Amino acid sequence: MIDRTELSRLWQAILRTDPHRLFGRDAERLAQRPGSGDELPQPGFVGPSYRLGGVLFMGKNPGKGAVPHNALEEAHIRALRNLQSAGPDSLLTSFEALTEDLTRIMSAWDIVRNYVRPIISRADMDLDSIAYLNLLKWRSDAEPTMSMFRRSWQAHTNDQFHQLRPPSS
Repeated sequence: MIDRTELSRLWQAILRTDPHRLFGRDAERLAQRPGSGDELPQPGFVGPSYRLGGVLFMGKNPGKGAVPHNALEEAHIRALRNLQSAGPDSLLTSFEALTEDLTRIMSAWDIVRNYVRPIISRADMDLDSIAYLNLLKWRSDAEPTMSMFRRSWQAHTNDQFHQLRPPSS
């Protein structure tokens, strides 16, 4: 069984990561649009029905360019901020609220619509039973460096991978 309390702690630690400290000068490559939520890393998604050894999709990073601000994106940013600032008593509840918001908005993402959905529908699965992570957790305006990917892996993505224990080839 997946320990969602441990996941919530790791997701919160990711949200509290200072990208300037993690990436140094490379942090200049990250998107920094005021009021957009760009300062928030995107820790990822673990469906409520995900089981250890389940299907994990790994993306590069949340992408480039501006994200359209709509009610779903605003709810997502709020959920990320709530988890970031949650105390011990509300940590798991905040994590599950983020999961619920992501379950609704991921269907609008091109990567999910064009790649993830076709794969999981052929496997008779749904979003509730998968995990989706980005190696680099922040949006970027410039192409991320290999060093950024490596630092992100070492700082937290490796821990996420080990907690989720996807099948190895």
